[in-house]
Amino acid sequence: MTKNKEIDLSNMKFENAMKRLEEIVSDLSSGKANLEDMVALYKEGNLLKDFCSKKIAEAKMEVTNILDEEK
Repeated sequence: MTKNKEIDLSNMKFENAMKRLEEIVSDLSSGKANLEDMVALYKEGNLLKDFCSKKIAEAKMEVTNILDEEK
């Protein structure tokens, strides 16, 4: 992993974020990364988790609004 890697969430799709998050979980679970890289992976994963949670909340709200309009 590149140290201090910046991720750009502005154009990221939910599916790509989930895939990267799965990769990070796998990397962290393997125990092969050094401590510095593990911390960087954790930080990136936390950003991606927040991003995915926000996208899910937005999608849920949109579906709720659609259902409300149908009533």
